[in-house]
Amino acid sequence: MTSLAETRQLLGAWLTAVADVVRGVNAAEPLEVLLSRIAEQACRLVGFDFCAVMLVDPSGDWLQTRGSHGLSAEYVALLNREHVVVVHPADTVAAHAFRGAVTLAVPDILREREYAATRRLAVDQGFRALLAVPLAASTAPRGVVVAYSTAPREFGPAEVELVELLAQHATLALETAELRAAQERTIAELSAKREVLEWAEAQHRRLMQLLLNEAGLQPLAELLAEALNASITIEDVDDTALAVAPAEPHTPAPDAATRKRRPVRPALESLRARYEVVPIRRCGPDGLPAWVAPVVIGGQLVGRLWGTGAAAVPDPAQRRMIERFALVVAVELLKQRNRVDTENRLAGDLVDELLRAGASRSDTVLERAAALGHDLAGPQVLAVVAVERGSGGDAGKLADVVRATSGRPLVGARDGLLVLILPAEPDPTPTLARVHELVAARADAPRVATVVGPPVSGLEFADAFSVAAAAVELCPDGGTAGVLDLRQLGLAAYLLRTGTTAALRSFADTLVRPLEEYDARKKAQLCTTVRTWLDVGASVPAAAKALIVHPNTVAYRLTRAEQLLCRDLRSTATRMELQLAFTVRDVQRARGPA
Repeated sequence: MTSLAETRQLLGAWLTAVADVVRGVNAAEPLEVLLSRIAEQACRLVGFDFCAVMLVDPSGDWLQTRGSHGLSAEYVALLNREHVVVVHPADTVAAHAFRGAVTLAVPDILREREYAATRRLAVDQGFRALLAVPLAASTAPRGVVVAYSTAPREFGPAEVELVELLAQHATLALETAELRAAQERTIAELSAKREVLEWAEAQHRRLMQLLLNEAGLQPLAELLAEALNASITIEDVDDTALAVAPAEPHTPAPDAATRKRRPVRPALESLRARYEVVPIRRCGPDGLPAWVAPVVIGGQLVGRLWGTGAAAVPDPAQRRMIERFALVVAVELLKQRNRVDTENRLAGDLVDELLRAGASRSDTVLERAAALGHDLAGPQVLAVVAVERGSGGDAGKLADVVRATSGRPLVGARDGLLVLILPAEPDPTPTLARVHELVAARADAPRVATVVGPPVSGLEFADAFSVAAAAVELCPDGGTAGVLDLRQLGLAAYLLRTGTTAALRSFADTLVRPLEEYDARKKAQLCTTVRTWLDVGASVPAAAKALIVHPNTVAYRLTRAEQLLCRDLRSTATRMELQLAFTVRDVQRARGPA
C-alpha cells in the first residue's frame, strides 16, 4: 500500500509536470516542442525509458511522430519517412489504440502474437513493454501517446491513469495550439485587410484631391499607374488615347487588330452590357494579363480605362479602386465636354458677330477672341467649307468636330457654310487641307468645297466672307475637289464682290464661251494664248516665249480671238473684262490639292 509520503511525492511530481506543460502552452511554444515536453514528463512520472506522441496525418492513413523523448532522431525519421505506423491495416499497438480509442498495455511485446509490425520495431529499438493511450478529442481521436520500457513490466492502474491524464493534457495542448494558430491566421487576415483598406483610403484621398484641383486626365492616369504598378491608358470610344502613364516603360493598350480577336473582342463587347472591370487573362502577343473598365456618363459608354503590363489580374480591392477612378474620369470627361460645348458656342457667337457688316475693332471683341485662344490683332485669313446639300454635313456639328480635332481654330457656321478664321502667319494652308479631309470624311459627302478668302486686315471679315461665299457659289455643282486659295488670284479676286454670282457666271459665259467652244471644236489654244498674253502685259514676244511658239502664231491666235469676240483686244476695257471673266472661270474650274 502506498504511503502518505509517496503519495505526496507523486502528487508533487504530477503538479510539477502539469505546471511545466501549462507554461509551455502559455508560452506558445511550437507544437513539436510542447508534445516533446509531455513525452518527457511521461517518462519522468511513470519511469518509462522513452515516449512518443503521434498525430494522425491529414489524410488519416498513418500516424506521424510529432514529439518524443528518449527516441533517436534516426528512429523518428524512419517512422515518419516510411509511414511505418499505418492506420489501415492496424498491425501496430499504436494503430489499434488509435482506431479503437482505447488504452492498450502490453507487458512484453515479444510474447504477443498480434502486432507483428510492433514486434519488428521492438527488436530494432530494444523495447519490450509499451503503453498506448489515444488522444481523445471531442470529435474523434487525434493521435496516440506511446510509452516504452526496455524491460518487460506490468502497468498498474495508477500508471495507466497518469499516462491518460498526460494524454488529455496533450489533447488540450494540441487544441490550444490549433486555436492559437487559427487566431493568428485571423489576425493576419484582418491586418492584411486593414492594410488594404488603409491603402484604398489613401488612394481615394489622393484621387479626390486631384479632382478638387481639376488636375485633368494625365495626373489621374499617373496616380492609377503608380497605385497598381501597371501601364494605364485612358481612351475615348473612338479608341483615341487621352492620357497614358507611365511615360517609360509603358505597355500600350491592345491595337486594332488585337481588339478584333478573342479574348479582347468579347471583353470590349461586354462593357456595353455591364459596367464593371473585365479581366483579360492573356492579352496580345506577349500573353500578359490585362483589364479594361468602362467610363460611363448618363448610361452611355464614353471611354475606357486599360490596365496593361500588370503581373496579375486586379483583386477585389483594386477593382473597387479602378471603379472609383472610372467614375472620376467620367466626371473629368463630362467637365471637358461641357467646357468644349461652351467654347464652341462662344466661338460660334464670336464668328457670327465678326461676319456682320461693320463689325468694329473693339477691345471687347479682341478680348473675347483672346479668351478663346485667338489673337485677332494681326493679319487674318478667312476660309469657308461647303458640303453638298443633302449629304448630312450639318455646318454647326462639323464646326464642333473641327474645333475638337484641328488645334481648336476659331470656327463657326453661317448660311450653311463652315467658317474658319486663322492667323495669316504661319501659313494656314496645311491646317485647312486637314480640315478639308476631315470634313469630307465626317460628312461622307461626294463633293466638298474649301475656299480660302483674301487676306483680312483689321476686322473686315464680312467682305472676306462674301468673296469666299461667292467663290463657292461659282463652283459647279456647289463644290470642288480640293482647296481653292483666292489669295493666289491677287487683286482679281476682289472683282468677285461686284454683282451677284449669277451675274458673274453669265458675264463669263457670254464673254469667253466663244473662245472655249472654238478650242473644243478645233483643238486650238485661244483661251490659253489670250490669258498668257494678258498675264505678260499684252506682249506678243513674251507670250510666244512663255508658250514656246512662234510670235506669228500668237499674233494669229489673238486676231482669231478678236474675230470670235467681236472686240478689240487693244482696248483697256476689253482687257479688264477678259481678266475678270478668266478669274471667274478660275474659281469655277479650280482643282487645288486635297
